[in-house]
Order: sequence, then structure tokens, then C-alpha cells
Amino acid sequence: MKKYWAFFRANLQVTLAYRGPIFIWVFSNLINVVAILAVWLAVSAGDRIGGYTKPELMSYYLATLFLQWLNGWFPFYDVAYEIKKGEIVFSLVKPFSYYWRKFFEELGWHTVGLWVGLLASFLVALFFKGNFVFDFRFSRPILVILAVISSILVVFGLSLCQGLTAFWLTEVYALDSIFWISRSLLGGQGIPLSFIPAGFFQKLVRFLPFRYTFSFPLEIYFNKLTDREIFAGFGLSFGWAVVFYYLYRLMWAKGRKKYTAFGQ
Repeated sequence: MKKYWAFFRANLQVTLAYRGPIFIWVFSNLINVVAILAVWLAVSAGDRIGGYTKPELMSYYLATLFLQWLNGWFPFYDVAYEIKKGEIVFSLVKPFSYYWRKFFEELGWHTVGLWVGLLASFLVALFFKGNFVFDFRFSRPILVILAVISSILVVFGLSLCQGLTAFWLTEVYALDSIFWISRSLLGGQGIPLSFIPAGFFQKLVRFLPFRYTFSFPLEIYFNKLTDREIFAGFGLSFGWAVVFYYLYRLMWAKGRKKYTAFGQ
């Protein structure tokens, strides 16, 4: 475990030394969320939209701003870069899990990013004060925290597997674009999934892993799910995390053999 904490400390120090990317990211996120909130603020209050009231919708987008700082674990870029530049060879011969190395490196980055995201969310809440709904029941915080943890594992595992495709593909960044679009439209970041018409597509979206990146924790927070739906959601969420972990192991084993054979 000490070797993984060493990766954590190293990446934490790098993040503290090079703070520019964090502030650029938070600024771009703030612009997007503030624009969305301004649109909803201009809409007159009325009936529920997709099961949400106007204050709930504004609270929803404020929550997505903070949530993306919690679960935005994207090792894809580092993994793809290391494979393309040949730096992955150092990890092929080291006695540690590449999965957990990347996990603790991301943890180091997000130890700083969490507080920046919290500050950004607070500033937005202060600017649009009086337009949000904050309601935590006794048991809900625990469920929300568990859902956020599962969302981190899903996002991290999926992004890691995307990066490993660089073992076989010369151009992998198109996959990342597909991921971001799917995360926004099918994950609940761009719009609540309840906006999607009921039917087969709604059921499909609720099964896919993208729902468990944003929508599922927010659905729990805004009390949009029954106990049975919450239980089923946790099963699928942690299930997808396990799927991506074993997919990583398969891709790592096959990619490692391919990479070693290519280098001989």
C-alpha cells in the first residue's frame, strides 16, 4: 500500500505546483453552468418539467457542477500518452497494479480539485441564492455518498479501459469524444434522464453505465426513486464498476503481451 500512497503524494505535489489547469477547467465549467442557470432563471415557474420543479432543476445543475469535480476521474489521457510515447514499458515490469497506480494518482489530483469545485459551487449558489432546493433527509446523505463513490469507480474504470485501447489503435481520442457526448446526454449531466421519453430508449439509458456517472446520485438526492429502484441502481452501478475492472485486467494482459512482442 505504501507504494500507491507514494503515487498519491507525487501527483498531489504536481497538482499543487501546477494549479493552472485546475483553474482553467473550473472557469470553463462555471461558464457552462451559469449559462444554463440563467436560462432556467428566465423561465417562469409553473408545472413540473420531467418531474422537476424550477428550483429543483436549478439545484440539479448546481449539483452537476460540484459532482463533476468529485467523479471526474479520467486516466484516459495519461494512459494513452504513456502507451504512445513508450513510457508504459516502465509499468510493465514494475511489481504493482497499474489500475491502483492510476487510481491513487487521480486521488491526488482530486484531493485538490475537490476544494476548488466546492468553492466554485459555493460562488454560484451565492450568486443565484434563493433559487435552489437543499433537502437532506437522515438516510439520504449516506446513499448519495455511496452513489458518488460508485460513480467514481464507473467513470475511472471506463476511462482507464478507453486509454488501454491505445495498445491496438493509432487514434484513440475519437473514443474520448464519444464518451463525453454520452456522459452529457445519457449520463444526466446535460439534461435529467427523466426528460427522455418513456419507452425502450428510456429503459436502455437507465441500464447503460453512463447513468451512474451523474444521474443516479442526483436522482437519489432529489428523491426521484423508490427504495426498490435505489437498490437496483446500486446493483447496476457497482456491477458496471466490477465489469470495467475485469475488462481492464483482460485488456492489460492482452495489451501487455502485444506491446512486449512489438518491442522485441
